[in-house]
Formats: sequence, structure tokens, C-alpha cells
Amino acid sequence: MRGARARPAHAACVERSSSFESASPLGRRAGGLADGSRAVSRQVHPGVREASWMKICVTGASGKIGRAAVDELRGHGHDVAPVDLHTVREFTGPAVIGADLTDSTQAAEVLRGVDAVVHIANHPAPDLVPPTRTFHDNVAMNFNVLHAAVHEGVQRVVWASSETTLGLPFSEEPPAYVPVDEDHYPRSRTTYALSKVVTEAMAVELSRWSGIPMVALRFSNVYEPHEYQQLPDVWKDVRARDFNLWGYIDVRDAALACRLALDA
Repeated sequence: MRGARARPAHAACVERSSSFESASPLGRRAGGLADGSRAVSRQVHPGVREASWMKICVTGASGKIGRAAVDELRGHGHDVAPVDLHTVREFTGPAVIGADLTDSTQAAEVLRGVDAVVHIANHPAPDLVPPTRTFHDNVAMNFNVLHAAVHEGVQRVVWASSETTLGLPFSEEPPAYVPVDEDHYPRSRTTYALSKVVTEAMAVELSRWSGIPMVALRFSNVYEPHEYQQLPDVWKDVRARDFNLWGYIDVRDAALACRLALDA
């Protein structure tokens, strides 16, 4: 198998990412574990093409991408179980399930019985909490979800990585070339970015152990429609966002990328 890779999700063109793909197609097997045991296998809705209907857990469901992903997936007929540490967001349908994903037991519980997971939950940027907590919590959440997916027989994992794994474009160590692609090696500059680099490495190994496809989407800055009014200030002085060369992604395109990655 060629080295696993992660793709950026751009606003202008949402790609059907194949990051961390295993050789086995979606749902062909639940995957053998490293200890030789087998994860539990489940059948999706009878009489329907396998990838057309799934029960999907969306973590971080109260955040920007999470809210949009829940709406996108439900709009295409999937049975969605929204999960978040905070349950303030109300959806049409089942209420948000409260869970602390830094707890491995809770992570396993929310993935039990689902066909796929869209894992968004993380501290979404550096400096929102102290750096050590950003790294610790993100890596713990990501490991717990990916590892639980393997043991619960989840058929596919899609998760939010970040463009920041490639570094900051106008820093002392800029990208080796642009436009960047999947072959560009990581150049993290923050503990947030480092947590994503570590998770990409974990996903490669866990996918190799189990045969479960794990797709990483390296999102850029996410904008909701009402936030576009902020952009004119950037056009006046591009240095105001000199940390960001890759632009932005509309939250609706981010949600679409999540849905397409489930069937990539």
C-alpha cells in the first residue's frame, strides 16, 4: 500500500479524499485487530446500496463544521447521532448526545452500533486553552475515537485534520512549494498543528492494523455565510492574514467534503 496521505479541503473545489485508505472497500470487512481478534461486523440498511444509507456519529456536532455536517448528512437520508461535550445546540431530530471524548469509555459508547464516524471534536485552534491542554486533549480525543472505531467495527472514519500541519506560509520556514499537495511533509508551528500531525500518524497505523479506511480532511479557515462581511478588511490589507495562504472554506463545502469522504 502506498503511503497514506491527507488532502486539503478547499473552498473552490471539494475533493473526494482517499486519505488513509486501506485496500479493502467500505464495509467489506470490519477489520482484524492487531491481537488477532475480529471487530463486530454489521449490515447497513437492507436493500440499499451499501454506502447510500448509514448510521453516522458526528462528533463536535455543536461546532461550525459539526452543525453543517449533521444537516448535510441528514439531508441525504443518513441516520445521524450528534455528539458534543456541550449539548446546547438543538437539531431537528435526536438531541445532541453529551460525551467527553477524552474519556475512552465514553468514546466507545457513542460509537457503538454506528456504521461510520465524522470526527470533528477538538480544540479548533491554538491559544484557546494553554498549549499543553490543546495537545493533550486533542490527541486523547483523536486516539480514543479512532481506536474505538477499530474495536467497535465502524466501517469508515472521516476526521478533521488541518492545513496548519503544513506550516505557516509566511513564517521563517515557509512551505517548500506551492500549491501544497499530499506529498508535502509536515511543518507544524503550534501545539494545535502538532496534535493533528500526531493524529495523522496514528490514523495510518490504526488503519493498517484494522483495514478500516480513515480519511483526513485538512481544512483551512472555516467561514459561515454571515462571516463573509469580515473579508473586505482583508482585501484592504492582505498582511492582516499573512499567516494564511490557503484562503478559506465555506462551512457548507466542509460539510459536503465530509459526506463525500464517507463514500470516497
